[in-house]
Amino acid sequence: MIERLLYMPRGRSDAGILPEPLSIEAEKETAEQAEEEMLHRLMGEYEGNISMVARKMQISRNTLYKKLRKYDIWH
Repeated sequence: MIERLLYMPRGRSDAGILPEPLSIEAEKETAEQAEEEMLHRLMGEYEGNISMVARKMQISRNTLYKKLRKYDIWH
């Protein structure tokens, strides 16, 4: 995509080259989906060890518990 933009004649705009920007709601949803997937993966990887998952995510255990409740994740 970047190469296409570099070689595009000046003054010409091709709307089809660049992806449509995400809305704030879509960005939030995408971020939350990624966070939930990461939580599932880490909880499995560390066999439900809350301390290890929190340390890996660099968050407190209390914050991790809140996220687990939010996504209804309990392994």
